[in-house]
Amino acid sequence: MKSSTQDKLIRHRLVELVLTPWKEQQAWKLGIIDERGAILRNRVSLVTREEKAAYPSNFYALAWKFKKLLEGAKTPQEIAKALLSLHELREKTHEDLLQPKTIDDAARTIFAEKNINLQPMLEENHDARPLIGEYEINGKTVVLEQPLMPVDDIVGFPIYRNGDEVFISMEAKKVSKEDGMSTGGGVPANNVGTGNIAGVSPGQEPPGPKGGFKALAKMKKKRITQLKRDANTLNVIADKKE
Repeated sequence: MKSSTQDKLIRHRLVELVLTPWKEQQAWKLGIIDERGAILRNRVSLVTREEKAAYPSNFYALAWKFKKLLEGAKTPQEIAKALLSLHELREKTHEDLLQPKTIDDAARTIFAEKNINLQPMLEENHDARPLIGEYEINGKTVVLEQPLMPVDDIVGFPIYRNGDEVFISMEAKKVSKEDGMSTGGGVPANNVGTGNIAGVSPGQEPPGPKGGFKALAKMKKKRITQLKRDANTLNVIADKKE
């Protein structure tokens, strides 16, 4: 049964699993994981009550995955991978949560404890804009012929889905032409001298999210407000640590 108590328990467990060193975790002491977090024994092989308590659900495996990715994250792209793994955890845990954003709250505590400042990356990548044009995503060139809108967000970062590919905006690098002009990205550019959006005839609605770009502007304003709240939360956590 969903409850605020369950949310608090899941939040506490996620923070504990990610911030506790590998060799201090019960799963390591019992030989279930190694010193780098690799799972050595699957759950069906666990026999004793103690072993089952150290690795009782897939939530633990997902939390360890996030921990491993976060520990090796040095660049924004690596942090994006960690955030996507956190989003996967939230997606597979949401049925047990009263408020799925509980996972985001736990993440803010974790990032603050790890001294990872998300604010500069959020300021550059929070905008829930439509993506259109040619991009390099995870080493592959992808052409988005129609505007691609975010499907969700994690800790304020918009998340996009293109077929089976799920990514955060900072993972999508715009591909430029030889003359230095970008082949896409964001809202389609205006045609010089016409005032029309490229690829749209006069009188036609420009491509974009349901409700038009006014709805997108409202979404953006909401994201900025949430960013300010997140910044205040991180400041409070930092003050408590001092």
